[in-house]
Amino acid sequence: MGEKVELTAGVEFRLHRLIPGLAVALEGRLVTANLTGEQNELAPFFGFALHYGSTKVAVRAPRGVDEDLYLLAKLIRAEAEGEPYAGQVAVGAVVMNRVKSPKFPNTIYDVIYQPGQFSCLPKLATIEPNAESLRAARAALAGEDPSRGALFYYNPKLASAEGKRFFRTANLTRTVVIGNHHFFK
Repeated sequence: MGEKVELTAGVEFRLHRLIPGLAVALEGRLVTANLTGEQNELAPFFGFALHYGSTKVAVRAPRGVDEDLYLLAKLIRAEAEGEPYAGQVAVGAVVMNRVKSPKFPNTIYDVIYQPGQFSCLPKLATIEPNAESLRAARAALAGEDPSRGALFYYNPKLASAEGKRFFRTANLTRTVVIGNHHFFK
């Protein structure tokens, strides 16, 4: 019946302690062409990316699409794809809450590209928003906030040791858990 399954796994190593600005990303993808037929063709893909220097990039939204919406949707997809829709909106809301906070930069672009804040930055140059991440970004831009005012979030299953240590030792209040993400302010 032409069903497809895609399995994607990736890892990123930020090597900024060795060489400031250096990051290495590896991604593997395996797609089955047809699960129901006798022949299961596999289409493997392996990617490698080496990033050096600033991770800030010029955001070029497609014609007719707002650049803030486009960048926020890219971040939501990179950080929360596969999470419940409310969790995707909450990730976008964290960005919007930071824009409003005097503790963070006051633009979406500057919040997202603030050093050390979002581990997905190397992927943003190549990832494209999908319909769900665009919808979640629109909701966050319109003021929806399932994060309940959060300024931070993390996934304890995927966080680095450094990230886990931050959330363990910072004096933050958990506002909500949505899917795999824990939100704090």
